[in-house]
Amino acid sequence: MAITGQHLLRLFLCVLAVLCLACPAVGQAIAIPERPAGEERENGPRLLEDDQVNLIKIYEVDLATQPRISIDDDVLEAFLKEFASDNLVPKGRDKQREFMRAEGYQQLELFFAVRARDYYGKAVMRGEPENMTEWHRSVHRSYILEYFRPSFGIGQVEQLYLFDRGREQDRISYTNFYILTQVRIGGVPMIDRDRPEESLILQWGLPRESAKFPAPEDVPNWQPYFRDTEDQRYTRIVEWIKTLVADNRNTDYGITYRLPRHRQPEAEE
Repeated sequence: MAITGQHLLRLFLCVLAVLCLACPAVGQAIAIPERPAGEERENGPRLLEDDQVNLIKIYEVDLATQPRISIDDDVLEAFLKEFASDNLVPKGRDKQREFMRAEGYQQLELFFAVRARDYYGKAVMRGEPENMTEWHRSVHRSYILEYFRPSFGIGQVEQLYLFDRGREQDRISYTNFYILTQVRIGGVPMIDRDRPEESLILQWGLPRESAKFPAPEDVPNWQPYFRDTEDQRYTRIVEWIKTLVADNRNTDYGITYRLPRHRQPEAEE
């Protein structure tokens, strides 16, 4: 009877089992090491953590809408102590008690006023900023996931990778938002708060002949999404970009995050 590869494999496994039983040290020597916990998540593309998502909410919130914000008393007490010398921080027991009883958005407003960035993330946003609600419901769901990601964000553009739908949709949506606020191609931002119409997420959806920054030529099967700059879908995204907090231009929201497939400067490698 001819000996097949399957027979040889079975024979090898039987010998290996006998060796391991006879001498445990042999089994240990040839055992394949397990991947350290979290290694794949750390080295591969990953989503933002919940606290990072909250930090983006805090940065993008419009305090004029009186959002629901909660800040623990011990955080407020530490803030009052650390910034006691600032003229904007309440002095005296009565004024400090009044501050402690104030609404969360009012307390956060003072954090912003004194640039207490280390405290921003200690404020917890209950719900969504209005501009991020529009992002989730319209821009991300209907445009980014349906058109922009399939066209440019799954390897077609070297420096850009976006996440697809999944169980953790909230984190996926915020992670894609964060990536698009950080990535620039040829020095042009994906989301431009100063010149919304020049944002690459919009320019690359226009017919090439009418775009200031046309879609890359080497993208296979590319088709424009917008008819022109008068397209209502185009103008709606322009208006959404205008609702983003302008002070956050060129900011990383205080988040440490390695952009997936985003080429890092050689000095950092």
